[in-house]
Amino acid sequence: MQGDNEIDNRLPERLFATDRFPVRRLNIYSKPDILAFVRDVLRDTPEFQTIRESCFGKLFDLPARQCPVSCKLIHSLLSRQLIVDDPHTLWTAFSGQPFRFGLQEFGTITGLPCGAFPVDYRPPKNKRNQASKDKIWQKLIGGDELTTCADIRHMLETEKDMQGLKKLKLALILIVDGVLIAHQQVPRPTLRYVQMVDDLETFFQFPWGRESFIKTIACMKPQQGRVSVGALVKGLKQETLHLKGFPLVLQLVAFRAIPKLQSKIPAPFNSLTIMELEEDHLPNHNSININDVLAIEADKNLSVAPIIPIETQPDPGWGVWPDVVDDERLAYMEQLIADNRPFSKFVWPGGDTSLPLISPPSVEEKPVHKRSLKKKITAKNRPLQLKRTTKKESSSRKQRRISNYFVRNGSTSSKSNEQLTEMISELTTQLTEVTTQLTAVEAEQKRLLEMIKQLKQRGRTKRSSLTSLFPRSKKLKKKRRVKSQTQSPLEPTDAPRNNMMPSPLKHEDDKSCHSPTLSQYAAQHHLPDVDNFHDHDPLPHKSPDHVSPIHSSPVHKYPIHISPVHQSPNHSPSLHDAIDHTSPVHNTPERPVGPPTTSHSRRGVIYDARDHPNSPETHHLLYQGLEIFEAIHDASPVDDGLEAPFPPQSPLSPITRPHSTPKPSPAKSTDTGSGFAQHAASVNAFSATATSNRIPPHNSPVENNQRDQNVSEVMELSDSSPPREALSHTPSDAENHLANELFRCPLVPSQSLISPLPSELWDLFHSTISDASHVFHITPSSFDFSNKFLLELAVPTHWTTTYHMEIMMSMLAERHAQLLARENLLFTTPYLASTIQQKWRKFKAARNKDTFYWDKRLSDLVATPGKKWMTDVSTVYTPMIWADKHWVGLAINLDVGLVEILDPMPTLYSDSKVAELIEPITTSLPYLIKKFADPQLTQFRHLAPFAWNRIPGLYINERSGDCGPVSIKFLEMHAHGDPEPHMSSLTDAVVDDIRKQYTMDIYKTIVLPAYHHQLS
Repeated sequence: MQGDNEIDNRLPERLFATDRFPVRRLNIYSKPDILAFVRDVLRDTPEFQTIRESCFGKLFDLPARQCPVSCKLIHSLLSRQLIVDDPHTLWTAFSGQPFRFGLQEFGTITGLPCGAFPVDYRPPKNKRNQASKDKIWQKLIGGDELTTCADIRHMLETEKDMQGLKKLKLALILIVDGVLIAHQQVPRPTLRYVQMVDDLETFFQFPWGRESFIKTIACMKPQQGRVSVGALVKGLKQETLHLKGFPLVLQLVAFRAIPKLQSKIPAPFNSLTIMELEEDHLPNHNSININDVLAIEADKNLSVAPIIPIETQPDPGWGVWPDVVDDERLAYMEQLIADNRPFSKFVWPGGDTSLPLISPPSVEEKPVHKRSLKKKITAKNRPLQLKRTTKKESSSRKQRRISNYFVRNGSTSSKSNEQLTEMISELTTQLTEVTTQLTAVEAEQKRLLEMIKQLKQRGRTKRSSLTSLFPRSKKLKKKRRVKSQTQSPLEPTDAPRNNMMPSPLKHEDDKSCHSPTLSQYAAQHHLPDVDNFHDHDPLPHKSPDHVSPIHSSPVHKYPIHISPVHQSPNHSPSLHDAIDHTSPVHNTPERPVGPPTTSHSRRGVIYDARDHPNSPETHHLLYQGLEIFEAIHDASPVDDGLEAPFPPQSPLSPITRPHSTPKPSPAKSTDTGSGFAQHAASVNAFSATATSNRIPPHNSPVENNQRDQNVSEVMELSDSSPPREALSHTPSDAENHLANELFRCPLVPSQSLISPLPSELWDLFHSTISDASHVFHITPSSFDFSNKFLLELAVPTHWTTTYHMEIMMSMLAERHAQLLARENLLFTTPYLASTIQQKWRKFKAARNKDTFYWDKRLSDLVATPGKKWMTDVSTVYTPMIWADKHWVGLAINLDVGLVEILDPMPTLYSDSKVAELIEPITTSLPYLIKKFADPQLTQFRHLAPFAWNRIPGLYINERSGDCGPVSIKFLEMHAHGDPEPHMSSLTDAVVDDIRKQYTMDIYKTIVLPAYHHQLS
């Protein structure tokens, strides 16, 4: 900024030139005395307690001493305002120092809700000729359409037999039309507000702060650009200017921003509030006059706070506007304020100059002595001397501050030679330890490099059975593309390290199996140890020209085998003794596969790419939707040059599925292995198993007449033959008993946001489901999962997968369907945020973002009939994952253009990092809305990024790991308006119960309908 007394044309212009302000009167329609009257007339009644606990309660906490309106003070503040393009913010330069009056300040002072309007809300039109015909008007006020607020006050004073509910509603009408939305010289009730008060719950949820502020600010500043600046100047210069709304709030903001103004209130100091008054009116003392204002403004030590401390509320869209206008002058001023730059009243440009200069109020002159005259004479050169002195003092302070690091204190200088020698010895010891550690690290690094070299050499000569399905060139190309994405142990994370995906199960005796044993299409169990291979003769092969993926022979005891695919380009014999070939793992001939286990096999884990964001891309392609039994390694073990006595088990070994015996396939495919290899190598080879609709196998008890069959069940790997039809799960007696108990329990599913956990039912549920953890459910919904997967949700601090989050959001969307439809809300799955994140890089680089091609599922989500954004939906609730390790909830207010973040661990990321993480959402949403919704029918008008803020004061999940369920609960409570117990009242114990409650709710509402038709 330029010199203190030079005009800075980059700042906003004044409405009136400096010290050329009008001194006139105001006609304020609002009557704050009504608040004291309501307090007095409803004293010690349940009706007043209801008002006190509502959104109007904080009005009675206003300081009574500051509430008598000072028209001179308010007029002075309006005359000193700055011209800014923002229609919703008033900036005033008092004594040259700016301070702000906006919706956030209005909400902080009054405590009124300042959230977004309902989507279908329109400003009321006071149709007085229709009032007398309205039934609610007739019931509360009578048949006279000219009834005034003074008449209502008289009714409350005189009608002693009036019902309490009617008293409450009339008092609310008085507060709204007499104090907050005063728009007439003689206040009268508004028909729309009288109709609204009939439903008190809706009435209290309405954003009265925003409604009152709009009425207030409309009379205080230009509203139609520079065209109306002259009209406002003329209005402030005329004898009287009327003000609507609640102008007292501007005065109260000034008292906070300029504390010295309170010293000019002509009344003894006291801290009484309106609530503590004994009379039915405000104090009768005089108000601040113009001389008081000028005296404070002339104070050289005056301090003005540009922005008073803001007290936010959890209402959606609180304190923000959708039509924010970019103003370079305002942005420049705000930057100076942020930099704590000083302002003077002479730096402001522009303003009306038609009025004479205002001289400061005269003060009593004191006799001037020679000593003071001498100071005045030397003061002529003060600017130059002060500048030199400032530099010298500043340099001196810096020199002293720097020298502090080099000055030896007494203790240091007095150290003896023995002490110094001891210190050197300690440092030498520490250096030796560090050197030893560094040597060990270098040795480990060298060893790892040797291992990598051996692995690369091994990869050129040997190929695993599963990756052999890919063409050679594609496999090498993929290996070059795979990168390690492991997370640094020092990086903060919300996901607990001990709750990662459990290692796949393997047999105790299986010491040679290092590759993952998996079922290609969700087969269930592991083969026994390969030590049994030598007990069986090799399987004869009649034709060397083909290989059957599933081969059956009547000669052997275990006839069903899967033939490995070999490297020969012409043929792939499975087990051939006459023809030389290269084994997929070893150079010795292949041996037949051992018998399948049928009783003690252990289950694996269904691989989901969303649960392993740091795994290589090839893992996602190969293992998606498959059941993993062994830990997945990026490379095979180091080849020591020795040949194993027995070949390790192939990943494509036949895997049995006990507990169900489907009908044998009538025919086996005779296609060569290249058919499946082409399928595996193609794009989206496993896309069918990557969705939430994948169909893993069922488990059911084996019938007695099926136990002696010779044909074991296997999964068919065929690209032509249809799979066998699996039998559905039959609930056991224990499961049926659990279902009956769940039917009788009214607490499952939970009908309240926080309900007590039925501990006995939970113990029964946990024991029953744990005993049947292998059971996999195909539900009537779009979600299929096992009991083991479901129980993981109930484990405290256990990481919550994307599939868990998707199931919970879908369940809650169905449970709260009536609330969502009534309030124009939408619960959606993490797909919304994840898809935008995936598209973000291309969208950000697109030159023409209006024509950007979005995913069809995303466009369908925005334009779903009956749930179309901006038309049927005003707020979207969805979870979002940050950096693949932390879940948060997003409440997206479409009308206001605001994304509210419900963060279970706000200390994990700074605001700058959050801005980076949320940028894809805030930037993409306006374009999505413009392209697929109907924003022209609403107040949405621009493509500027959405604003965002993290809601403060929430429960913090410090132990980590619960961010998924906590985010879901935050979204659920936010949609209900955060009733008691509030989001801030959650505890770790409550979160544990929430996880268990969600688990039982999912089982009852999603799983049981598959087996019990009364829930379907």
